[in-house]
Amino acid sequence: MKDFNYEEELNKRSKTATEEDLKKILDREEKVVKKAKKGSLAKFITDIQCMYNLLKDYWRGEYREISWGVIASIVATLGYVFSPVDLIPDIIPVVGLADDAAMVALTLKLIGDDLKKYRAFKNKKEEFNDQSSEGF
Repeated sequence: MKDFNYEEELNKRSKTATEEDLKKILDREEKVVKKAKKGSLAKFITDIQCMYNLLKDYWRGEYREISWGVIASIVATLGYVFSPVDLIPDIIPVVGLADDAAMVALTLKLIGDDLKKYRAFKNKKEEFNDQSSEGF
């Protein structure tokens, strides 16, 4: 059996991601986040929630300072996490979510700078909203 290559898999899935796939992933947010709170995925929950916030802001047109390639990578990764049928079936205790965690880790490595920029955008937006609500 050939060794599984996460980067190759992410690349393949990203190239075929569509706006319809983005919509499906957004619709499945609650289920994916619930799954991400378990096992080896739990350490990535904050990043996964940030990826979802980025996707929602992108979908609404509130954040477009990002390439479709990054959006497609996030969609592909969250789709992989959502899928119960992947390299290691999720029903296998202890290791069932390990491949999902590896895919998330790879994606974070590849899009880390983009997430950092998005977080700065969100922080700036929240500061502005806080100042606006204080009457500035």
